[in-house]
Amino acid sequence: MNYTRFILKSILKNKINLLILTVIPILSILFLYINNNAQKSDNIGYYANRDYNFNKKAIKYMSLHKNKFNANELDAIPSYIYSQKTNYKILQSIKSDNWAKAYDNQKKLNNYMNAEGTPGWEVHILKRNNMLMDYLNKHNIKNPESESYPTHNLTFNVWINNFIVPVTLSIIAIFIASNLFCNDYRKGIHIGRLLTTSLNEQFIIQISISSIFLYAYYLLVNLFNIIISSESIGTIGFNYPYYVHQNGSMGYIDLSKIYSSMYPMQLINIIFIVSFIYLISRFTKKKINTIFFSLFLIIAPSILVNIYYMPKIIYKYIPGTYLDTVGIVSGNSAKILNNVSTHTGIIVVLIYTTIIWMIIIFKNLVEERRNTL
Repeated sequence: MNYTRFILKSILKNKINLLILTVIPILSILFLYINNNAQKSDNIGYYANRDYNFNKKAIKYMSLHKNKFNANELDAIPSYIYSQKTNYKILQSIKSDNWAKAYDNQKKLNNYMNAEGTPGWEVHILKRNNMLMDYLNKHNIKNPESESYPTHNLTFNVWINNFIVPVTLSIIAIFIASNLFCNDYRKGIHIGRLLTTSLNEQFIIQISISSIFLYAYYLLVNLFNIIISSESIGTIGFNYPYYVHQNGSMGYIDLSKIYSSMYPMQLINIIFIVSFIYLISRFTKKKINTIFFSLFLIIAPSILVNIYYMPKIIYKYIPGTYLDTVGIVSGNSAKILNNVSTHTGIIVVLIYTTIIWMIIIFKNLVEERRNTL
């Protein structure tokens, strides 16, 4: 019990640790402000108004200057007229709070734009938007927010978990755990040998306290995100749609399904990261070296999987691939990989964690036996 209290105090009394722990909350406040400003120009009403004004100006200009356009260009006027009228209907529906009609008109416009010869990337966007309109209409959800810049409680928290938490939380864990584990060494000598508890008991306590502390911090960060976005912007329910790309197809699912898988997987990731750092510290015995190797071996694969194209089968078996829990759960980060899923991630990370624990336990037993000789 005394050793457990000692480990916890070692984490909390380190002023650098406390400073590092403020990083994600500060970033959350910053991005909530950025998203709130950005989403004003990224919603169904904004695009309907923009396209309505554009089509209105285009029709007027082309009608007055027909001699400047060829026959094919003039043939596009009916499509401008249709788009203008449909966007006007969308705006009027929103104004009268008839969102079902707004979604229906948006789908009509999407289908009209999805004509023969439309580029594949645009067809993909139009189909995705139709799926969103269907989901919103089915669940009677009004005034949907921007998908790219969410600001409401549950969606903003998931967004932070997707774009900020994977790398930032890992870096925080690396710095805190490296400071803690490398404090066991004085001039390269493991002072834990002087304690009455065995090295493996110390290992279990350190891993447990570190993992619990970091996971509690992660949960508090999630609570903080939900509170600030709820108070500043507003709330939405767990039935709000979230885009997924799974088994080669796209669609929308309830936010509740993202949350139910996100938290267990994050816990497994934290235990793996802490265990891996402990193993590295037992070999390097220095904070700087432990931090460097941990950053290189944990963070680098997570970043490279999205920017460097090499045989994807390799990334499937690297635990760093699964740091983006939301991306893996939804399939949005994993769609460039082969056969990567939440189930695969849990198995891969657990196998690596088990191997790491076996190496540490064996190393501790060898050291203790050597000291008794």
